[in-house]
Amino acid sequence: MSVRSLLAAIGVLALLLASAGSAGAAEPLSLPDRITDQVGALGADEPAVRAAIDELAAEDGIELYTVLVPSFTGQGETDWAEATARLSGLQGSDILLAVSVEDDGYAYGWWVDESFPLSDAEVKDVITSDVVPELESQNWDAAVITLAEQLRTMSVRAEEEEAASADEVVVRPSWSATTTRLVVGGVVAVLVGAHLFSRRRSPTGPSR
Repeated sequence: MSVRSLLAAIGVLALLLASAGSAGAAEPLSLPDRITDQVGALGADEPAVRAAIDELAAEDGIELYTVLVPSFTGQGETDWAEATARLSGLQGSDILLAVSVEDDGYAYGWWVDESFPLSDAEVKDVITSDVVPELESQNWDAAVITLAEQLRTMSVRAEEEEAASADEVVVRPSWSATTTRLVVGGVVAVLVGAHLFSRRRSPTGPSR
């Protein structure tokens, strides 16, 4: 085989390898729906997942978007999730959970807007403690349902705490300047009257 033929064969092999490596990769995308499953990971459980997501939106006004892809195209999962959220126009009370199911088992990223009703710390805590164990077991449907249910629980708790704080607020009457003058004048009148009354009752000395 000539050198030229050998180089050509190496070039073709490199292209094939590159194509194979990127075949399962997914670029950040504009989500057409709350559920985007490019790998069929949810299967027959998708209706249950959709029901949990719909209930969260109806009861608490939180829109949970879920996307499952083969790979994050070599990007960091956080960057991929943020890019997808921006392309999809997500904002306000929207939250995105992105999962790749073929990156050494799985990888995940999530995104919320700055105005999301729950704090980043609260969302991160529930994903780490409740969602990740389901992902590790490849229970993709349970991971999304668990996140929806926990978001509902936290939202209800936040509303209850806000209501309790409002009940504890002491409403103090606001006194106008006129009211203040009347009160002060009344106090002065009482003191003057008491003073005159005490002088009137005091004993007089002997007459000369």
